[in-house]
Amino acid sequence: MKSFITRTLSFGLGVAAVLLLRPGRSVAEHARWTIVHLGILCVALLIGFMLVELTFDAGVVQQSERMHFETNVLAKLAWFFKQPLPNALALFALRDKFNTGAPFFWAAAASSVAVISFGWRFGPAAWSNRVRWLVCAVAFPFVAHGISLASSAWVNGYRTLFALAGLVVVLLVFGLRSLRTSERITLRVQACKNSARAVPDEIEARGRETRLSLQSNRLVTFQENLGFIRAY
Repeated sequence: MKSFITRTLSFGLGVAAVLLLRPGRSVAEHARWTIVHLGILCVALLIGFMLVELTFDAGVVQQSERMHFETNVLAKLAWFFKQPLPNALALFALRDKFNTGAPFFWAAAASSVAVISFGWRFGPAAWSNRVRWLVCAVAFPFVAHGISLASSAWVNGYRTLFALAGLVVVLLVFGLRSLRTSERITLRVQACKNSARAVPDEIEARGRETRLSLQSNRLVTFQENLGFIRAY
């Protein structure tokens, strides 16, 4: 059941996507907007938790032994940075064999981190935009994986990674968008186009020069032959 509850955290993906692109407002206004929407999510989860507890107390459903809160917070955080977060960054649905394919896996995770960083490097330099990016990139991963962090179960399955991997996709798209809107790509593409256009012009100019040289050589040869005939 926990795996289905974790999917409700996908609500936070929409919050993160909108927060990154909200038009210019003060940091306080963005903070109030984010707190309100995440507060709605927390209230919904609390209501669901209370209903589940009522069914347990009423004996309708037997409570699983895994339905407990985590007590070893530091160990759970270390597990989060060691397994769920890298899996989400590499966009692996399930990585159950940790001793195989390590170079490819970590290369994929590092590539995601590099693209996500474009949102900071090439995004708007305004303080409000930087704060929102930091909130989405640093704080929201804990929100997206909050149920698994709070639960005593250390599950690293694909169903518990939906929200966290979805957040990675949101940050990847924003990073690519920031790179595109920064006009870095546009300028380089334009330079490539100019270079590509210059190549045919250069080839045509050299061809024209070669033809003129051949015609000049032919004219000189003709004049020499004509002079020889007259002399004869």
